[in-house]
Amino acid sequence: CTHRLRKENVSTAGCRVKTPLQSIQTDRPFQLVCTDITELPVTSLGNRYVLVVQDHFTKYVNAYAMSDQKAATVAQLLCERYIPEHGVPEELLSDQGRQYESEIIHTICQRLQMTKKRTSPYHPRGNGMVERFNRTLKEQLARLIQDYGGEWDHYLPAVVLSFNSTSHSSTGYSPYFLAHGREPRLPANVHMSSPTVSDCPQNYGSELATRMDAAFESVLLHREELEQKREYYYNKDTRFRPYTCGDLVWIDDPTTQRQKLSPNWTGPYKVVSVDEKGLLYKLVDVKYPQAATRVIHYDRLKPYRSSTDTLPTEATRANKTLKKKHKSKYIYFYFWC
Repeated sequence: CTHRLRKENVSTAGCRVKTPLQSIQTDRPFQLVCTDITELPVTSLGNRYVLVVQDHFTKYVNAYAMSDQKAATVAQLLCERYIPEHGVPEELLSDQGRQYESEIIHTICQRLQMTKKRTSPYHPRGNGMVERFNRTLKEQLARLIQDYGGEWDHYLPAVVLSFNSTSHSSTGYSPYFLAHGREPRLPANVHMSSPTVSDCPQNYGSELATRMDAAFESVLLHREELEQKREYYYNKDTRFRPYTCGDLVWIDDPTTQRQKLSPNWTGPYKVVSVDEKGLLYKLVDVKYPQAATRVIHYDRLKPYRSSTDTLPTEATRANKTLKKKHKSKYIYFYFWC
């Protein structure tokens, strides 16, 4: 049983169990803003990080170069640059990084009545839209540096403008158009005359409202069709079997994978509570029940299949003792079996 237990926490077999794809629903600009921090090589100006803020509905992106990723720096950029440009978003989604879980960020959200949301730990798919942009950003910056030389913070504004002015596959419109109601006048077409939106300036407001209503309706229909296709192909091979209270599971712990030969899975853990969708689980360590509970996403769990006879009980916890003499007294050290 011990051999099987050790084999089970190393093997990756049976790890394809995952939750069905569930898309985030938004129906207006800046209803939900997603943010993340990505790291790049240090430049001569001292910049090392990029704060990415992306609106979920329009896909509009703002990216700011940073020399550090302190909570105060993130808060300053949000308050002094992002909010003055776009206003206060209704919701802010981020991972559980120290910057976003800091007191200053929570205070800002509370005072501005902005709901703070967060993804579960080590689950980047929960903030997948920004993660995909980060990959695009790094690819485009690498190409520009390879072709023209220089450093990434010099090209960052151009890459962001290119992304925002390009039609997005999930909406059918450019993020710039959905955020501003018109397409941008780009450096490539400054010699071309700007398109006339309205012959009568007084009608511009009503025409803009009509145009945006049609665009938003088109976005919702286009996105619904795209999400249905994506969910179908993603979910057709999905085996989603939610756990129940009392089940034993392994946890995929990325912090232990820094050493290549370390076990991939830790545990076992016992499920003590489940959210209504069966996605987030509160777990307690079977070996150390007094330790703090952990909240883990379903995708980072797999069933514990070894015999329960191998689990420690009150009768076996002190099976092995080590007696050590110290200052004429015996101190006993208890070990798990």
